[in-house]
Amino acid sequence: REEAILGGILAGAEAAEAAGKLLETTFDTAKPVFTVSMHAESNFPSRKQHSDLDMGLRTNTGDEEYLSILSKVLTKGLATYQPSIVLYDAGVDIHADDSLGHLSVSDRGIFRRDSAVLDTCLAFGVPCAGYVGGGYAADLDQLAMRHCLLFEAANQLYQEQQPTTLNIK
Repeated sequence: REEAILGGILAGAEAAEAAGKLLETTFDTAKPVFTVSMHAESNFPSRKQHSDLDMGLRTNTGDEEYLSILSKVLTKGLATYQPSIVLYDAGVDIHADDSLGHLSVSDRGIFRRDSAVLDTCLAFGVPCAGYVGGGYAADLDQLAMRHCLLFEAANQLYQEQQPTTLNIK
């Protein structure tokens, strides 16, 4: 297990800080692991675990501000740390309708976030293992759809990377 994460970045991109706490406590002795947490600063718990890079965002951040911060953090982290893998917690509690998230990101914003993480990792030549987490919507169909956005983004990126074939006779 330690070999699989050696030189990795653990990126938690969900509103609640719980994923960052889990990542920190799980991998605290397995350095070199660089952890990043983007979360609503006002969210529970008030005393937060510390990641290597903590981005406490303001309530109701919204799509554009969230994505702008993510882009800067991700690009700088990949360029500086040069990881061998990124483990990406694609939490959906950042959604505007989520009861706990407080970041007001839309469905489209979540898709754009997931696409940006995957595309940036690809551009840096770093494998990315994404997994779903977070999300506390009452409408379970909507919650499931938001979790599927990660896989939609991965599929779209995969399709874009496939060579086109011409049927020339």
